[in-house]
Amino acid sequence: MIAELLRLADLNDLTGHEAFRRRPVHWFVDLDEEGRFLSLSPTVASTEGGSRETALPRGKVYSVPRNYHMQVRDGSVQSVCTNQNNWLPDFLAGPVSEIFPRGADGRQSVQFSKRRKTWELLFEAFNGLPDVPELRAVIKFLRSRPRFEDLPLPIEDAKQRSTVQKRLAEGDERVSFRVNGVNLLNVPDLKAWWTSRLREERRRVLDVLSPGADFYQHGQGKLTEYSPVVFSSIPFVSYDKAPFMSYGLGKQTTPYRLETVEKAAAALNWLLENDSCHMRSSAGAGWRVCRTLGGQGFAHRPRFSLESLGLDSSRQ
Repeated sequence: MIAELLRLADLNDLTGHEAFRRRPVHWFVDLDEEGRFLSLSPTVASTEGGSRETALPRGKVYSVPRNYHMQVRDGSVQSVCTNQNNWLPDFLAGPVSEIFPRGADGRQSVQFSKRRKTWELLFEAFNGLPDVPELRAVIKFLRSRPRFEDLPLPIEDAKQRSTVQKRLAEGDERVSFRVNGVNLLNVPDLKAWWTSRLREERRRVLDVLSPGADFYQHGQGKLTEYSPVVFSSIPFVSYDKAPFMSYGLGKQTTPYRLETVEKAAAALNWLLENDSCHMRSSAGAGWRVCRTLGGQGFAHRPRFSLESLGLDSSRQ
């Protein structure tokens, strides 16, 4: 399976350390060039089914910045975003509670540390790109310390409004910014800055990792200590689980080169996200041979049925 995933990654030019990934953004905060609030606009996804296009709920998918799955802290490598101690902020798009003071409902002071890190990242980008007008407008807006609950939510139905407010407060819907109609996620200078930043983070990780080889690629490389996630939150390889920690040999009992897990995880995620490909479960049926009651001939009887497995026997 690993070899097939590596082949798929090569066919689709996937490195596994791409600086961007596809994720839904549900709302845009529209600003003018001076950072003044204009409107709060929902995004709408759509899908084509048969001869007509169907509108879906909020959440159009965009290419958004992603964090590298490892970082260097105090001279050693650690994973990213698996707990509160190694959490990293998203860039340019994220939950309201990580961007706006007091969150979505005015009471989310518990998210202060995450908002501080999000703002630090935005101001880091602004210090490096002070002449990007779209980013400058967002910085002006944040410096005014806006309250999200004061922004007019364009939903008239009270019940639906309450549901959306709850989803925003719980981080189930994400927001980004547009300045004079320009989506921050599409600004070339910001994309280049993030790509360079992620490349430098990966270089620092490579400097710390130990050299070695695995069974899947020729030659030597750096052995990874952590792997990217698949299915949104599951590590592609878990080094702290048996058999990787067996016999006292530590977490490199089954070594993987960094390039191996990066590309294999990227290929699996590509399969999961690609609308033209579908990964489906397989089912098999076992048979046994027995004599008939009269002792004449043989009959083939299934040992179990598809229905007993909760599957539809009409599907092949």
